[in-house]
Amino acid sequence: MPSLDRIADSTKVYRTLTKARQIGKDGRPLLPAFYRERKDDDGISVDYNVPDATPEFCGAGLKGHRAILSVEVGAVRALAYGLDVIPDTEHHAVIDSNVPYCDDAEQFERVQQIAADLVQIAGDPVWPKSAN
Repeated sequence: MPSLDRIADSTKVYRTLTKARQIGKDGRPLLPAFYRERKDDDGISVDYNVPDATPEFCGAGLKGHRAILSVEVGAVRALAYGLDVIPDTEHHAVIDSNVPYCDDAEQFERVQQIAADLVQIAGDPVWPKSAN
């Protein structure tokens, strides 16, 4: 696979929320929005460089896409954890594997703090048009 360029700090990446537990009753994202699940070998999946930053586009092919959150890459890098956003295709990247798995009991506090900081820097959720 060819090497992809580093994503600019000013670039927005989009996290697709697919589970009800990722969104509160008030419509705001909850910590599980940025949990790294065991299936996420490389890190937390995000989309970037997309022609249409909507849940319908970013969530295409995902079951139950509910909303998307945007996060600026520079804000992720500015957090105190040494995180980066690493492209793996032209439109997909991961918030790197320095994020512990959400079920790692020894890293529970770190998981919670990273997720809280990512939720804090995320923009407001964008909902599918069918949800309006």
